[in-house]
Amino acid sequence: MRGTDGTRGIYNWLRRTAKAFYLLDADTVPSAFLETYSRETPEATNNGTVARYDYSDRNRIISNHKPDTDIPEIKRLRTQVEAHATFQIRCEASISDAKLPAYRTQLQREIECNLDQLTPVETLPPVEAAERAHEIAGQINELARIHLENRVQYPADLKDWQQPRYNNYFDAHGGESVTYVESPPDGLPTTVADIAHQRYETNGTTQDSAPIAESADSVPEEQATTETAELFLVFNGESGERGAKLFDENRAEICSKLGLDRDVGDDVLWEEMRHFIQTELE
Repeated sequence: MRGTDGTRGIYNWLRRTAKAFYLLDADTVPSAFLETYSRETPEATNNGTVARYDYSDRNRIISNHKPDTDIPEIKRLRTQVEAHATFQIRCEASISDAKLPAYRTQLQREIECNLDQLTPVETLPPVEAAERAHEIAGQINELARIHLENRVQYPADLKDWQQPRYNNYFDAHGGESVTYVESPPDGLPTTVADIAHQRYETNGTTQDSAPIAESADSVPEEQATTETAELFLVFNGESGERGAKLFDENRAEICSKLGLDRDVGDDVLWEEMRHFIQTELE
């Protein structure tokens, strides 16, 4: 940088001050975590006004006057929010008052419905469950699928934060004709752990198929709303192949009919569509 020694010093001092703020851009910190409290809010620091620091007699920037670019609190809360969206729950009772506005705002942005359509629960999923939310959601889907195929509904052995996704699977896949039972038939899994460790049987044989996918990947918003899916029926025989396109439909519309978020990963959409067709043909 050109200039006198004094101006270079000012530049370097300002650069060190501003760099921490610059690094925390919109891609790193969602705007839900940057909205200000009003002055009347008890959680507002410095009585809701801008904190001003006198650096006229200082040579160094005090560390707690700059944001922590590791943003541990934001990361923890964002992980919780994303997990709650995946499990289709809201757990406001376990969120501190200071974090509740950011929790609500970010949770609304993660889901396709209104907040009041999520099932309220009292207990937070454990940290390890929040970090593996997509994997566990897939196991819940698999448990619900097995129960649906056996025409029973039995969520009693699931934790309260696991039950909403289990019940919503039945709602999305035509579970009106199933029987809500107090005791499941022998051999059926009843917990996520049963699915994870394959501790169950189907038709007398050990079940070893993979759970229904719940992918951490999603498609961009523009792709989710503009893509078209085509379904073909192809016959194979000695005379070769013949087939025809049965229909084409907007991707978002298919996701809606299957009870999926419109930006859900392709692997989930393919698996759920395959399961839907197999169930309808049975």
